Amino acid sequence: MLSKACHSASQMHQGSFTKVMRKVTTEVKRRWKVRVISNLDDLILLNHDFHVLKEITSKVIRFLENLGLIINMDKCVIYPKKRFIYLGFTWDSETFKVQLSEERLGSLKEMLSQWIVKAIRAKTVRIKDFASVIGKLSAVRFVYQDVSLHLTALHRLLQRNVKTHAWNRTMRMNASMLREMQEWQWILSRNRQRPSQPVFIPQAVKTTDAAETAWGATFRVNNNIMDWHAKFPNYARCRSSNFREQPAVLKALLHFFQTIQENKISHQLLRSDNSSVVFNINRWSAGKNLRPVQRKIWKWTESRNLIIRAQNLPGRKNHRADALSRLERAGDNEIKDEALEELLAQLKVRPTLDAFSSEHNHKVERWCGVGSPIAEDGLAVPWSQECVLAHPPIPLIPMVIRKSQQERAQVVLLLPNWRGQNWEVLLRNSNFFSWDPNYNFQELMEGPSMKNT
Repeated sequence: MLSKACHSASQMHQGSFTKVMRKVTTEVKRRWKVRVISNLDDLILLNHDFHVLKEITSKVIRFLENLGLIINMDKCVIYPKKRFIYLGFTWDSETFKVQLSEERLGSLKEMLSQWIVKAIRAKTVRIKDFASVIGKLSAVRFVYQDVSLHLTALHRLLQRNVKTHAWNRTMRMNASMLREMQEWQWILSRNRQRPSQPVFIPQAVKTTDAAETAWGATFRVNNNIMDWHAKFPNYARCRSSNFREQPAVLKALLHFFQTIQENKISHQLLRSDNSSVVFNINRWSAGKNLRPVQRKIWKWTESRNLIIRAQNLPGRKNHRADALSRLERAGDNEIKDEALEELLAQLKVRPTLDAFSSEHNHKVERWCGVGSPIAEDGLAVPWSQECVLAHPPIPLIPMVIRKSQQERAQVVLLLPNWRGQNWEVLLRNSNFFSWDPNYNFQELMEGPSMKNT
């Protein structure tokens, strides 16, 4: 039920009127045990029973009139309905859907048509009038969540003119805004519906991370965890982490699409250690350079009725996806068993922990890596009481040497014999016994992850 009340006496300040209506709303809830939604002088009463709500409505109207408030009956819906218009939106309490009302939809379409004509004819308009158009389109964000992705050119044109002129000046329209105006005409023609109170219960959790040349992702559904990693195309590699993390989200969606389809997933939680990705997904907004990728993500999820929410995951907890994203740089090559046995026999040692491996290529019963029961990060495990076999990714070699020095651990370290690397100085200043068996890449074999790419 929708009712509109206004003060009968002189004009009251909005802040004072809001305080009065807050007390009135509290009293209505206390007396009749009904749910009340208020917005300034608008009241909505909600109840499951039609007849009870009808009786309560008449009592609330008499209560408001006794307080000296005048009820504008022309704007009221005093008979309970499951479908009503409020704040320019059509609400359906049966299906819990909301969409633009026909009146508001018609006014927006007419406004767009007029401004398209002005842009074609290069008319001179007031800057404030142009800003009001952007404001009216932004106000429908409740139904159209991707509003920001379709206001880029309009915002750019407004900011350029505001910077050049003052707010009370005029500006000349041009054809740069035509594309977005026509996009809005197409968007409004569908009059999209969305849940009025969306309840997000994730059916799957996806975690992504991106390194300089590759990306990695994990996908958890029904207590099963799937991993994937792949390289970025050469043209897509860049320095900024934002330009890598955003495409990683899209590539992970595309890769796990079959799993999403088979499990009929409609709500998915995305976890990322990049705050820009989290903000862009939750607000469906992005900067100028990331907007094309963001549009692709939105169109892909929208066409498949997939709802995504993003959650920030601290980098120190994002071990699995981070390790997967770096596999392409470091590789998951493993030394052949016969070569390792010969090496250990000559060194007369028997390792008790394989610090950098996976479930497919570990050489010792106790191992660390993705999926390990001990730890995913081999550097987080104490080494002082272990004989460690370490075949680390290339970027982690200096950290392995420092850890072995600090804990005075016995470590069998396998690393490439490359000249001019930063770990040469560390090895020279340590107690490592350097031994080169003149092995080459023929003694290494590719792991499953390398074969899949």
